[in-house]
Amino acid sequence: MLGVTNRNSRAGAYRAASSLVALPIAAALLVGCDEGKMTPVIGTVGGTVMLEGAPLAGVTIALEPGEGTQTTGADGSYLFGDVLEGDYTVTMSGHPADTEFEESATTAVGEGSDAPKVDFSGDYIRTAGVSGSVVVEGVPLGGISVALTGVEAQTATTDALGGFTFSNMRMGDYAVMISGWDSGRYEFDVEDLSFSVAVGETFAASFEGLRVEYTFDVTITNVATAYPYFPSGSFNTPVGETEPGPVGMGMSYEFEFRAGPGARLSFATMMVHSNDFFYAPGPEGIALWEGHDQLTGDITDQIMLWDAGTEIDQEPGVGADQPVRQSGPDTGADDPNPLVRLAEDEYGTLPEVDSVIAVTIESTGPYMFKVTIENVSQDHTIETIAGECMDVPIAPGVFVVHYGPAPLFAVGEVEPGVGLEALAEDGAAATLANHASANTGVLQLAAPGVFATHESQGLLFNSGTTATFGIERMAEDGSPEPLAVDVQAAGGFRTSGIFAIPDGGSNPAPLFPGQSYTFEAVAVHGEVLSLVTMLVQSNDIFFAPDEDGIDLFPGDVPLTGDVTGMIDLWDAGTEVNGEPGLDRYQAPRQLLPDTGPDEGGTIRLLDDEFTYPDVGDMLQINVAAQPR
Repeated sequence: MLGVTNRNSRAGAYRAASSLVALPIAAALLVGCDEGKMTPVIGTVGGTVMLEGAPLAGVTIALEPGEGTQTTGADGSYLFGDVLEGDYTVTMSGHPADTEFEESATTAVGEGSDAPKVDFSGDYIRTAGVSGSVVVEGVPLGGISVALTGVEAQTATTDALGGFTFSNMRMGDYAVMISGWDSGRYEFDVEDLSFSVAVGETFAASFEGLRVEYTFDVTITNVATAYPYFPSGSFNTPVGETEPGPVGMGMSYEFEFRAGPGARLSFATMMVHSNDFFYAPGPEGIALWEGHDQLTGDITDQIMLWDAGTEIDQEPGVGADQPVRQSGPDTGADDPNPLVRLAEDEYGTLPEVDSVIAVTIESTGPYMFKVTIENVSQDHTIETIAGECMDVPIAPGVFVVHYGPAPLFAVGEVEPGVGLEALAEDGAAATLANHASANTGVLQLAAPGVFATHESQGLLFNSGTTATFGIERMAEDGSPEPLAVDVQAAGGFRTSGIFAIPDGGSNPAPLFPGQSYTFEAVAVHGEVLSLVTMLVQSNDIFFAPDEDGIDLFPGDVPLTGDVTGMIDLWDAGTEVNGEPGLDRYQAPRQLLPDTGPDEGGTIRLLDDEFTYPDVGDMLQINVAAQPR
């Protein structure tokens, strides 16, 4: 804007000029002039330069013609003195590049206007801007505070699309800073940007963040009881009798049980004419299957006579501390050699095993066995040193079916102290039978498995659908590799992997009671944990949460705690279910993987005619978020 002010009297103009200058000049001008001719006006031209209402110093002002230049002072003013009467053009230059002025104006010095004012008023050019966005892994982040600082300051908040803009900006140096996000959810490597913009330029300011990753320690512990026997029992009533008792010559015990492939049989029964001798297989037991064929026939050759090492030995059939002659149970002196070992014929009268006992086994149905222990001794099987002859009674005993070694005793070790001493010294089987009963059950195992953290539902499986090849191999055979390959091919996960090596171990193995698998899983807010591991004593049953997975951020807080309650037993629907711990097509007993009869079903929560322990009685699964 221009402002021009004219004075109204020539006398005023003369008064404005310095008398020291004006008077000599006036005198010279009058010399030789005609009387009555007017004197030229001498005046000033001045004004101010204002930028948006503020004085602008350092601007060059030119007065043309011929009056030179002035520079505006701190108050934005300039002044040309001793300006002769005439028309002039006032021009400004040197103002900031991002300002707009009308840079020239005309004025006149003359009668009635000896001190005109020419003011210049300008504005900043505000055509620069910033346009930007805040996104996290490609997802817009709304509600984020954005601050612009620098030449000028502004604030904004990102919209639902994560965008923000700043407009009407001057050129210059600026910085944009974002704030106000949930630092527990998101992180940004760059939180502020510095930049310069020229007139008319728009700077693109994009902030790209990541969701904060948390690491979770996951521990799967087998909390099932470590049952050593399945099944077990006692034999105490001779065939044809109604009351418990020993069997003499020509008499027998019988007992029946069920056992699957891989199982072994052990039993113990006392040789009554002894201090602590008992008949039993070796510590490894008798293998009940050859492949998928049940054992049948005479197995006497696998029976031996053992010394329990609990009572000093006396002559068979003579010793005062032997059951027929002792005053009460457990009355003999301790054996100086307390280790279980094969019985020695110390007195030269000990009969051969097969002259006392005959043991046969037969199949009475699928998985069904019947064992007969017959007393084949005669009335002269033992002939004492003194020449007395007698048969050899055998006492009630205990049997166990097992998969591990040394279920009742270990050679070269002290007897376990759970009832074998009473059985071997006194023919009292109850204590050992009670111990066996309390330790009888299906030995529950978990197989190596697969885990993943993800957002989408059903990454590992979907109920109501046909099992994938990976789920089938996992659920039937405990083989995690095919399912892990399926997950990798499907994508959509943050981390995935296999857990296969029990803690403290060095090789992949099933998880026995007391053992645990541990793995690390990485996840961000909104992601869940899924895992699958086989119930080994089954045909195609697996442990897993449902297809929604385990929420790792309940209430927006990283999860730490026991999540066993979120684990169910699922039936893959790929193989017909058999009795747990017995069926020949279950992983511990099958000859080859994938050998059971097809079911042709779909994945569903387990619901069949068999009985299974609660999940919490087999596994405990804990998740612990690591501190950040």
